[in-house]
Amino acid sequence: MDPVLCAQEVTGRSTTRGHRATADADAIAFRVSPWLTRRSLLSAFVFLILLFLYAVPFSSPLAGWPLGELLINYQGGFVRRGLLGELIFQASSNFDLSPITLLRALFVILSILNILVFVSLSSVEGRLIKRLPLLFAPALLLFPVYDLAAYGRKDMITTALLGIHALIAQQTLLRRFSPGSYRTLLVAVIIPLLAANVLTHDVQVFFIPFHFIITWQIYQEYGGRARRYILPSYLPVVGVSLLPVIFGGTRDIAIAVCNSWHGLIDSFGYCPAGNESFGDLVNSGIKALGWSIQKPIGHTRTLLQNGQATKLFLVSFVLSVVPFFILYRLSDLYRKSDTKSTRGLGFLLPISLLAPLALFVIGGWDYGRWIHLITAALFAITYANPRLVNVRVPFDAVVEGATRKELLPYSLLAALYVGAWYVPHCCEPSSIYGGMHEALETSFGVFFGG
Repeated sequence: MDPVLCAQEVTGRSTTRGHRATADADAIAFRVSPWLTRRSLLSAFVFLILLFLYAVPFSSPLAGWPLGELLINYQGGFVRRGLLGELIFQASSNFDLSPITLLRALFVILSILNILVFVSLSSVEGRLIKRLPLLFAPALLLFPVYDLAAYGRKDMITTALLGIHALIAQQTLLRRFSPGSYRTLLVAVIIPLLAANVLTHDVQVFFIPFHFIITWQIYQEYGGRARRYILPSYLPVVGVSLLPVIFGGTRDIAIAVCNSWHGLIDSFGYCPAGNESFGDLVNSGIKALGWSIQKPIGHTRTLLQNGQATKLFLVSFVLSVVPFFILYRLSDLYRKSDTKSTRGLGFLLPISLLAPLALFVIGGWDYGRWIHLITAALFAITYANPRLVNVRVPFDAVVEGATRKELLPYSLLAALYVGAWYVPHCCEPSSIYGGMHEALETSFGVFFGG
């Protein structure tokens, strides 16, 4: 055999083996690297910090108004907000389980799910470090940590659904899911869960427009026929949204719900057994079933008459919401976006805000809850679209070209934004000072017995 040909053959085999070895190494690295990269380690570290801060809510008892609202069921007839309570009632009755234990386990799971989803959203394209101030904002994940009366609310289901939908959309826009897969998940998972959550708490109705916007971005990006696909997809949940209006509840239903829990919950003091004393009960969400719309509007009027409380909630709203609009403006969203998936959002976003803003009129004095939910919705819309959040803005240039000394003012500003204030969940607060430093101190006390 010609020595030259022989040498070429040997070289070819060696090269082929080399390519195979390289390909195998790349395959192994591809499997391992997602768990070992700096980005993943940072995400895991942020997740653990947030989980550590949730130690206080996890160890706190469910009580008061939130517990009463969680226990609303269908034992007095079909009624708004009753689905979750009915599921808990059936599980407790048929399997001899403690309703309180079930609810506490549920909210631990929901808390972990919210943390996982929102950290995953923030980690897109490896820029988590720049997004920490928004992720740790007092009105987002840490809202129920800073005000324990906000923990155990059904709002956690609403925020989890926003985050899950945004994460699915994000993966679709990154070409990891196909548009067909997205549509299947929308119709088979997201829409049924939204409909179920409407029956769990009617506040979900006010945040359906934000899900619509997430879907709008997908169909704008992939060409096309948004009106043809979006409207039919959302019709079932729109239809279910009428049920809380029709089945608002009565005083008799509230009493039947109360009586259904006697014997299942020890020392159940949220509902009396007799009709005569029900009117004196003031700290149970079950009682709201007997309210007319005038009752929460009356609470709103009371809050607005307190000038100090109104100013504090206004400051909280501005601090929570304005950063997202600054991001939109810097990314040129409201003028001439260069991506298909953001077209029309400059028109849709202000309109979608009208629905939750109505809660500040008809939703009583739970202003902090509405601020929290609006913040979560804006976060979900923003981070659903990786192209939008990765638009280079002037601040990026400042950060990337700055020395540590030059970054100090920005770091201090971020630290103040994250750590110096909180959002009260309701009522008539006299201060919003507090937040991270108090939560850290309390969490250390839970873990180390201080």
